[in-house]
Amino acid sequence: EVAETVIKLCVSGTDGSAKVLVTDLDNVLWAGLAAEDGPDGIKCSSEGIGFRHFVYQSFLARLKANGVLLAAVSRNDLEVARAPITTGKTLLSENDFIEILASYDAKSAHIRRLTESLNLGMDAFVFVDDNPIELAEVGSALPAITCRQFPSQDDKLAQFLNDLNALFARSTISEEDRQRTEMYRRRQTVAAQTSLGKEGTDLTDFLANLQMELVIQDRSSGDRERAVQLINKTNQFNLNGRRVTDDEVSRILSAGGKLYTAKLTDRTGSHGEILVCLVDEHNKILSFVLSCRVFQRRVEHAFTCWIVRRLGNNLAFTYRATERNTPIRDFLKDPAFKIQGEEGRLDGDSFQRDHGKTLELFRLQEVGFERT
Repeated sequence: EVAETVIKLCVSGTDGSAKVLVTDLDNVLWAGLAAEDGPDGIKCSSEGIGFRHFVYQSFLARLKANGVLLAAVSRNDLEVARAPITTGKTLLSENDFIEILASYDAKSAHIRRLTESLNLGMDAFVFVDDNPIELAEVGSALPAITCRQFPSQDDKLAQFLNDLNALFARSTISEEDRQRTEMYRRRQTVAAQTSLGKEGTDLTDFLANLQMELVIQDRSSGDRERAVQLINKTNQFNLNGRRVTDDEVSRILSAGGKLYTAKLTDRTGSHGEILVCLVDEHNKILSFVLSCRVFQRRVEHAFTCWIVRRLGNNLAFTYRATERNTPIRDFLKDPAFKIQGEEGRLDGDSFQRDHGKTLELFRLQEVGFERT
C-alpha cells in the first residue's frame, strides 16, 4: 500500500492548491481529552493507542517542513488546549503552528478569522476533525474549505494521509517554503497592530519603527526558481492571474525583458522574497505579484515608485480582474492608474507625487544591477 502511494506521487505532475492545514486537537492530534485526561493522560507516542496520532503528527511535521502552514482549533479553554503541546508531550511544538485557537465558539468562526489574518482565500484551507458534526458545521458555514475526517481505525490511516498529501503536494520545495511558518509567525506578531489600518488608522509611524529594508534584485540572469514559483502561486495581489513557465520567462528575458524581485526584512526578521515583477523588452509590465504576508506595509507603493524611477514615467501593463485579486484591484484604484479593458497605463509623475515619501519607510538596497 505504501509502495502504491509512492508510485502515484512520483508519476503525478500536479501540485496541490492547499496552503494551510487546520487541525482539531482532542482525539486527532492525540488520543484522549485534554480537559479530562490532562497533559499526562493524553496519548500520542509511537506505541499503543497513540500510534495513529503519532503518525499523523509526523506527517504534519513533514508538511510544515515543506512550507505548509499549520493551525489548531479546539472547543476548549485556550490554556487547557495548549497544555499538551506547551509541556512537551507532543511531537509537534507550539512553534510549529502559526496559531492555536480555542474557545467555545463555532470552529468556523476561528477559521474565518484565520483566513482574514493570513490574507488567504478559503480554498487554501483544509480542516481535519474526528467529529462529523464539527465537519458539517465548518462545511456548511465555509463551503470553500476542504474538510476531512480523521480516521477512527488504524487501517484507514494510510488512505487518509494519502488524500491529505495530494491536497498539499509540491513538485519542488524551495528554501522559502521551508521557512514559511517562521515568516508567518513573525507577520502575526504585528498583525494586531497593522489590522488597525482597516479602520483608517494612519500606520506611517508604526511602519517607520519597523526598520524595514527592501532589497531589490535584478534576476534577469541566474537563479529565478523562487520568482517563477511566486508568480504562479500568488493570487490576491496579482496583476492579472497569469501563470508562466520557466521557458516562457527565459524567452522574454532573452528578448531584452527584465525580471525584478524584492526581499523584505524588518526588526522582527526576514520575510524572504515577497515580490516579483516581469517586464518585457518594451518596458511593459507582464506580471506583478506581492505575497499576502506583507500586506499593509506599503511595499507595493515603494516598489512602484522605484520602478517608475528606473523605467520611466509612463508605464504600460497588462491587467485582468480575477475572482481572487481584490487587493491589487484596490491598489489600482489610485488615480495614477488608467485601465481600459486589459490594457493599463501608469502616470508615474502623479504616483510619485502622491506616494514618493513611501520610499522613506524603507532602507533600499539594489543587488545585481550594473553601475552607471
